[in-house]
Amino acid sequence: MLLSALLAVGILASKQLYFSSVVANAEGLIELTGLERLVADAPPADLPGPLAQWEPVTLPDDWMQSGYPNGVAWYRYRLDLNVPPGRLWGILLKRVNLNAAVYLNGRLVGQIGAMASPISRNWARALLYSIPSGLMHEGRNELKIKVICHPAGHGMLGRMLMGPRELLVPAERRSQFFNLEVPRFVVALSAMMGLVIGGIWLLRRRDTEYGWFALISGCAAAHSLKYFVTDTGLNEYTWDWFQFMTFTGISFALYFFLMRYRDVRVRRADQLMAAAWTAIAVVLSVLAALRSPQLYDVAMLAVLLAFGSNLYAMSHVLRQLLVTRSAEIYWITLCIVFLLVTVTFDLAQVFGFVARTPGEVSVYFLPLFLATFGGIMLFRFVTAIRERDQLMVDLEGRVAVAAERIVTLEKERALAQQREAIMRDMHDGVGGHLVSSLALLERQPEADLVLKDVLRGALTDLRLMIDSLDADSGDLGFLLGSLRDRMDPVLERSGFEVIWALEPVPSVGAISPHHALQIMRILQEALTNAIKHAQAGRLRIAMQATADGEAICCTVEDDGSGFAAAAVRRGRGLLNMERRATAVGATLTVGPALCFAASGPAAGSGTRVQLRLPLTSFGRY
Repeated sequence: MLLSALLAVGILASKQLYFSSVVANAEGLIELTGLERLVADAPPADLPGPLAQWEPVTLPDDWMQSGYPNGVAWYRYRLDLNVPPGRLWGILLKRVNLNAAVYLNGRLVGQIGAMASPISRNWARALLYSIPSGLMHEGRNELKIKVICHPAGHGMLGRMLMGPRELLVPAERRSQFFNLEVPRFVVALSAMMGLVIGGIWLLRRRDTEYGWFALISGCAAAHSLKYFVTDTGLNEYTWDWFQFMTFTGISFALYFFLMRYRDVRVRRADQLMAAAWTAIAVVLSVLAALRSPQLYDVAMLAVLLAFGSNLYAMSHVLRQLLVTRSAEIYWITLCIVFLLVTVTFDLAQVFGFVARTPGEVSVYFLPLFLATFGGIMLFRFVTAIRERDQLMVDLEGRVAVAAERIVTLEKERALAQQREAIMRDMHDGVGGHLVSSLALLERQPEADLVLKDVLRGALTDLRLMIDSLDADSGDLGFLLGSLRDRMDPVLERSGFEVIWALEPVPSVGAISPHHALQIMRILQEALTNAIKHAQAGRLRIAMQATADGEAICCTVEDDGSGFAAAAVRRGRGLLNMERRATAVGATLTVGPALCFAASGPAAGSGTRVQLRLPLTSFGRY
C-alpha cells in the first residue's frame, strides 16, 4: 500500500510539472496567456465579426470562477511575426471543457471530435492542433478559439502553447499518459477487482462486505470511463446522469462496505441511506429523461449527501482505530483519509471553489484504495480457506477416531452379548446341575460330606467366574463385594471370624473381565489356603489405596500357624497366584501377618497375602 501511495503522489507531482518543464526547456515555444474573450453571446457557428466586443482574460479561464454563464465562448489572440515559420507549427491546449475548435486567420485549423450535441468530451486531455504550412504569414496573425461546454457556465480554457509541432508532441504524449493511460489502468484494475471479489461474494453470500466492495469496484470502473471515452453516442443529460449515478453508487456502496467491514449495524442509518439512494436514483432518472437543467442542481445535492455518508462511516472506522489499534485498521484509515481528501479536492473543483486542473486527483488514489482493501479481503478469504482446510483435516481425524471407536464399541457389544450368553448358559446349565445335585445330597443325611463340599466349592467357583465376567464398572469395591457374597457362607461353615475392611478407593475405569477374573482367583485362592491349611480362627480381608495414591492393595491375613516361604513357593497354588498377578501387572507379596501378630496357635506367625494393583495397570489388558 505504501508503494501505491508513493506512486500516486509521484504521478501527481509529475503531472503538475510536465507542462512547465516543456515551456522552460524547449526553445521556440510561445505560451499564450493574455487573450481576449467575446463579451456578447457567442454566435452559434460563424466567426465573430470585426465589430464584436472583446474583453481581456488571463489563462487559465475557468467560467465557474469568472462567472461566464454561457455554453459557448470565443477567445482571440493576436500574434505578430517578423518572419513566417519555415516548419510545421502547432497549438497545444492543455485543457478545455468540453471541446474546442481553432481558427487561424479566419480558417479552421482543426477540431477534435464533435462540436454539436452529443459533444465530444475532451475535458481530460490536451488537444494538439497542427497549423498547415502557409497559413501563418508575416505581420499580424489572428488566432480564434471556440470553446463549447455543457451545462452552460461550466466551460474552461486552460493554458496554451504555440510553436514547432515536434516540440509540442512530447507534452501532448505526457498528457495522454497521465490523463488517459492511468485512468485506463484504473478501469482495468477496478473491473478486475470487482470480478474477483464479486466471485468470492457469490461463494460467500453471508459476507456482504464482499458484495459491497464488488459494487464499489464496478461503479469505479464505470465512472472512470469519462476520462478516455470522448464520443459516447449519448446526449449530454444521459451521459451526465450515468456519471452521477456511478459516483453516488461508489459513495453509498462505500458507506455500506465500511459499516459491514467493521461489523457495525446502525439500522436507522442503513435504512436512511438505502432510502436516500433509491430516491436519488429515481429523481435523477426522471430529470435526465426530461433533459431538465435541474438535473445538475439535484446531482450536486446528491453528491454532498453521498459524501456525507462516507464521512459518517469513516467516523465508525476511527472509533475502531481508537479501540483496536491494529496494523490493519491503521492502513485502512490512512487509505480512506487519502481517498476522502482527494475526493474533497475534486468536489471543490466541481463546485468552483478552486481552479480546475486537467483530470481529477482522486483517480490516482483510487488504485490505492482498491489495492489496499482488495488485498486485505483476498487475504481474509485465503485465511478462511486455510482455516476451512485445517478444519476439514481435524474433522477427518475426528471422524476416523469416531469410526474406530464405533468399530471398537461394536466389537465390545458383540463380546458383551457373547459373554452374557455364556454366563446365562453357565448359570442355567452347569449352575443348575450343581444346585440340583447339591440339593439332592442335602436331602440325604447319609450322603458323603466330602462330595457336598466339592459341589459347594464348584458352585461357589462358578458363581465367582460369572461375577468376574459381569464386572463392567470401574469400582473395585463392587468386585470384592461380590467375593464377599460368595465366600461368606463358606467361611461361616468353616467357623472363621471374618473381618472385612474395605475402604473407598479411586475409580480405576472399566475393569476388563480378564482383570476381574484374575483378581478374584488370587483372592479366592488366598481364602481357600487359609481355610484348608492355616489352622486359623480369624481372617481379615482389607482393601485400601496406598499412601502415594498410585496403587490399590488387597490383603488377606489370618492368625494361623504361618508357613515357610521357601517351602510354600514349591507349591502349585502360590505359583499360579504369582502368574495371575503378573498377567494383570500386579505384585503379589506373601509374608507373616501383621494385624494378628500377638495371637493364634503360633503367635506371630500368621499369613499375610497382599496383592498390589498399580492404577496404571488397569485398562492395558
